[in-house]
Amino acid sequence: MGERMALKVDPEIYDAYAGRYELAPNVFFTVKRQGDQLMVELPGQSFYEVFPTSETKFFYTVVDAQLTFVKEGNGEVKSLILHQNGLNQKAKRVK
Repeated sequence: MGERMALKVDPEIYDAYAGRYELAPNVFFTVKRQGDQLMVELPGQSFYEVFPTSETKFFYTVVDAQLTFVKEGNGEVKSLILHQNGLNQKAKRVK
């Protein structure tokens, strides 16, 4: 895993990402804003902070994985994409 540098972004944007995203049947990402941090959890794991490389792209430091939040034309976040182990897995926002 290469060294990544987090970009400084306005944490207010994290509110738009908060919610639940279905990666597979009954497997959900839970995303929440905690102060100036964006925290993400998968079932059976703890919440881990993800760090921005842009306003929509984030990386983990605990595993070699990245997340991309996908916005519609109106700016609403409808899904996220998990980039890990050469795969790009889409998770649809359900809440």
